[in-house]
Amino acid sequence: MNELERIEMVGGALRSLTAALRRRDADGVLALFHDDAVLFGSEDGEMAVGALELRDFLGRIFGRPGTYGWSGWDPVPRAAPEI
Repeated sequence: MNELERIEMVGGALRSLTAALRRRDADGVLALFHDDAVLFGSEDGEMAVGALELRDFLGRIFGRPGTYGWSGWDPVPRAAPEI
């Protein structure tokens, strides 16, 4: 797999995650994670380990008025400077 294919794969995963989050689709989100995934949220104490805790976490954030996701993610491959 070349760099552009890897970038598209990551972009596709983020688009799928955002779509499931915006739909408040817990099963759709969970399908994108391994059964023993670990999630660290942005708020103090937000953490989930494994599918059951992740489902509980999603239930909490889906109960909030807003939805979550990413937009405008359009990476441009470029050479990294030597350090």
